Parts: sequence; structure tokens; C-alpha cells
Amino acid sequence: MYVSSGWYLELQGKSILYDQASICSGGVFRELSKLQHMLPLLPQQKKRWIVAHRGVSDRCPESTRAAFDLAVAQQADAIECDVQLTADNQVVVCHDTTLERYGHPDVKIETSTLADLQQLDVGSWFHEDFAQQRLLSLEELLKEYGATVPLCIELKTEDVTVRQRDLLVRRLTAAVDVRHLQDQVAFLAFDAATLQCLRDVAPWARLVLNTHAPHLFDERAAEAQPWLNGVDGNINNLSNDVVQLVHQRQLTSLTFTCNSEEDVLKAWNLSVDVIITNDPARTRDILQQHRHDNHAA
Repeated sequence: MYVSSGWYLELQGKSILYDQASICSGGVFRELSKLQHMLPLLPQQKKRWIVAHRGVSDRCPESTRAAFDLAVAQQADAIECDVQLTADNQVVVCHDTTLERYGHPDVKIETSTLADLQQLDVGSWFHEDFAQQRLLSLEELLKEYGATVPLCIELKTEDVTVRQRDLLVRRLTAAVDVRHLQDQVAFLAFDAATLQCLRDVAPWARLVLNTHAPHLFDERAAEAQPWLNGVDGNINNLSNDVVQLVHQRQLTSLTFTCNSEEDVLKAWNLSVDVIITNDPARTRDILQQHRHDNHAA
């Protein structure tokens, strides 16, 4: 629960108040791995899910431990994040292909090693309290959060070679597989070929098609992609017809990125299963203010 001085979190019967300083340090959140109950990820949730987009990216620098820790503390139903390959073929958690957003305009992911990237401050641009934040590797992401909260991992493959795409797919699925996190992870991509590659390499993979044009997902598209578990459509272009088709196909409906009251209520009224947002606590508050229960079927 959010109050003006921070967030209350119930841990082992005790109500703990934590503030931005404790978020930055990350100490309290490790206890959650002992307490959280995991729900089946996809398809068709038993309740509506509220998912933290790149962590709680409205209150912390995106795709950092601080953002992910706060998502866990807000009891987000899952964390959405992005992965891509570095110059030394390691997998790093980052949405953008450059670090311009973080104050390093000359740094490109594809031409930098993981070690070099992890030396850089990726938090000060947001607030000085986050100066110690660094990019996470895939291994760190899975080790620190994989058993604590479901992960929706998007593969950034729109501007890479087929070889790079295939290597990213193999490295990502192998890392999930070796940690036995198959039931904790869904894979997202805008590129259908990437999802098909995931299916070929890891038949167990739960696959979600991202799209800015959900109206193009019709019966023909559904038939052509029988391996899909879900469709994640831009809220600005999402319609009732698309959501109904997705549900008729026994798939999970997702939408991004719902931050305004208008968008959150639109997603709810369309009966979308998974609402992706930059601030799950605020989204939950909006739904509660309108007497919606986000755990309803």
C-alpha cells in the first residue's frame, strides 16, 4: 500500500514502511522470494494481471535493480523487460540500442562488451539517489528475480542479423532452461520470425506477439501463428474486436503501455487480461477508485 512517506509491505505478518533510500539499497526485497505465490503465467490468467513495464519505470530508472525491486515491492504480477546481445555476445537487460537515455549518447550496446556496459552509471539521469544503478546481465536478472516474480522478456531483434537473433534465442532459452524457470517466463517480440525461432529451439516457450497494429491480427494471422500464447497490442490501437478474437483463440490478451487513467480504464473495459504499466501501484489505485477489482476474472 502506498502512503505519502513510502510503501507498506506485509512480510511475515509485519507491516514494513520503506522509502526511496531503501529502494536504492535493495535490502528488504530479497525476503519476498520466500513469500510470493507464483501463478501460471500463460495462457488465460485466472485474474487480471498488472505488469511493471521495465520495472516501475515512472519512479525509478528503467530496467535497473531499483525499478525491478520496486515492482516486486508493489506486488506487480510480473515484470516486463528487454534483452539484447552485446559486442561479446553476452545478454544484457536494456531496451534501447544506445545508452543515450542514461546520459551516454556515444555508447552502443552492439559495440560494447558487457563488462564495459556494467561500469556505467545508468541511474543519475533519473535522480542522484540512483547513481549506483548499473545494467543487469541476463544471468543476474534470472538469479535475482526469476524465482520471485514472473518475467515477460522481450527480445530486441528488429535490427539484428539472423545469426545474432538465433544466438540471442539460444542463449536466452538455455539460461531459462538451466535454472528451471520455464513456468516463470514468457517471451515477447515484435518480430514473428523471432517467435518462430523460439518455438523451434524451445518448444516449451510461452510466446507473445507484440504489435503496434493489433487490428492486423485477424483469423488469417492467428491461423499462421498457431504457436502463439498471447497478443500484446498497443493500447492506442486496441479494439474490442481484436480482444474478442484473441480470447476466442484461447490466447492471453495483453496491452502496453497503460499509464493514464483513460488508458487503464480502456484496457479494463476491453477485458484485457494483462495490463502493462510504468507504475503498477498507481494503476491498481485507478482501478480501485473506479470500484474495479483487478483480481476479477
